Amino acid sequence: LDEGDRREAARHFYSVLVPSLVLALLGACVVWGAAGLLSRVLLEGRFRSGLELAAIVVVSNACFATSRNYLRGLRRFKLESGLTLAYELGPYLAFVAAALATGDLARALLAYVVLDVLAAGLTLAVAARSLRPTLPSLVLTRRYLAYSAPLAFSYGQGVLLGRADLFLVSGLLGLQSVGIYNVVYRITELVSWVSIPIHVQILSYLSRGWDGGHQQRSRETLRRTLLVALGVAIGALATIALHADALVPLFLAGEGGGEPLRLLVLLIGLGMLANVVRRFLYVLIRLQRTTRDELFYQIFGLALNLAANWLLIPRLGLAGAALATCLSYTAMLPLIHLRYPLGLDGAFLGHIASFALLAVVIGLPRLAIGAETLPLVLLSAGLGGLAYLAAALLCKRRFLRSFLDDLGQWQRLLYTTPTSA
Repeated sequence: LDEGDRREAARHFYSVLVPSLVLALLGACVVWGAAGLLSRVLLEGRFRSGLELAAIVVVSNACFATSRNYLRGLRRFKLESGLTLAYELGPYLAFVAAALATGDLARALLAYVVLDVLAAGLTLAVAARSLRPTLPSLVLTRRYLAYSAPLAFSYGQGVLLGRADLFLVSGLLGLQSVGIYNVVYRITELVSWVSIPIHVQILSYLSRGWDGGHQQRSRETLRRTLLVALGVAIGALATIALHADALVPLFLAGEGGGEPLRLLVLLIGLGMLANVVRRFLYVLIRLQRTTRDELFYQIFGLALNLAANWLLIPRLGLAGAALATCLSYTAMLPLIHLRYPLGLDGAFLGHIASFALLAVVIGLPRLAIGAETLPLVLLSAGLGGLAYLAAALLCKRRFLRSFLDDLGQWQRLLYTTPTSA
């Protein structure tokens, strides 16, 4: 999009925003109306008000997604990355802070929804600040739907893929187990979230390079960036796993004492690492505009997740649900990589192994100072993270220097090369 042509930009923006909000409002009404049924079937008749409150997030998510993609179309990459990080991480941190401060799940959920709405509203205000409201164009709406409809269904499948185990845990093990598993899953999900700003930034850069005829170089840049993202994610997983026995019980109010918390974190965390790789492989799908393939892979992963949960939960309990998550995300990778190769070869796996070995230093501060209270947990995790960062910068300096040099050359190339191949 040309930001200078505000009238045309407004037509594109509102041709997506208005239909998206209409569909989101319908979805929110469905969620609100079904809250009672979902509460009875999945939550033993509890938390109906929480489900009704969560319907608001359907609308705020539509506002955020439309606004973020508009900023991406304007190539406002840094602004978009910052707003994406605020939207993805802000509500999560608000939930954690409220849960620790009040011990009340309802207030924690309210804090999450409030921060979600505020972050989405901020993104919408930034995107639309220079645009005059206009009627949507039916032609543009149809064009955007042709590209994004498979992605919308894929997104829905992705949500189910990440939450299907909760439904089966509820039905097979009971509501208390759902609470324990959800806390562990939410904390461990940070492993995947830390890669989001890197993923968003590189997708924005590569869209120009790919369309400019630099497909092979785009693949290599994507591969190197994935290694950096996995290095960060491995550090996050090691930090959470090493402190799981002290960190997770803070959110469980005395529950979960008999569960193998560290094992759950490791299994779910490995699935989250696979999810990071999946997200980067999906960049190739979107660059080639073959979005229907993404829907197929999501359906495959969801079906495998449901089957694995159904088989493993009765035998292994919550560990079975965590193992099903790990298996379903991991099994998708060879299937995607077969058609969209990214060079995930022995050299790539060697880098991953070296990051995993370096992560051992994260446990050293805990050995020295312990982790009996929340301040000690945070101090130990922070010092461990700094130790890992220092070790990675020292031992991987040649790779990191090469990556930064290549990224700088790549950016200069993008802005001196015509966008048409």
